[in-house]
Amino acid sequence: MKRNLTIWLALALAIFALPAYQSALLAAPQSQSATATPIAEEEPAATPEPAEEPAEAADDYDHNDEVNSAAEAPTLEELAARVSALEAQLADRGASDANTVATALYLLDNVGLHDLDTRLNEAGTIEAGDAGTVARINRVLSTILWPSDLAADATTLMDTLTQLNAALSDDDLTTAA
Repeated sequence: MKRNLTIWLALALAIFALPAYQSALLAAPQSQSATATPIAEEEPAATPEPAEEPAEAADDYDHNDEVNSAAEAPTLEELAARVSALEAQLADRGASDANTVATALYLLDNVGLHDLDTRLNEAGTIEAGDAGTVARINRVLSTILWPSDLAADATTLMDTLTQLNAALSDDDLTTAA
């Protein structure tokens, strides 16, 4: 459990480094494309034979005219507006990721792992809700997209919390302490 406390303190102290990570999160690539996915049209059961057109009508038709009129190139102003909208979207996403990490660290700090460690090592007692408390904080930590510098420590902490949860569920005081 002392190893758990050390890792827990390392993650709790990492909250002071979040402003540096926030700028990295803002520079992250966009996870979704803004281009709409085209919807496939149903094909008819049987393809009808094309009717032959008179030679005059076939010469007048230009497929490129139809394509060009349907999809004109965007103007510079339209592209600038799109870029501004995407930048705003990324800025909101980066801030929410940093806030999610900060919230997880706050919850980790307030879940009572230090009190649990003290009770297990000094009083030698496991209470009925201990395993549930550890499982809940572990679930919260597993939902976070951790910054790359914290990801390895977070994974180690989650593995340790999983082992602690198993020991508490089995009422194994020796392993839990």
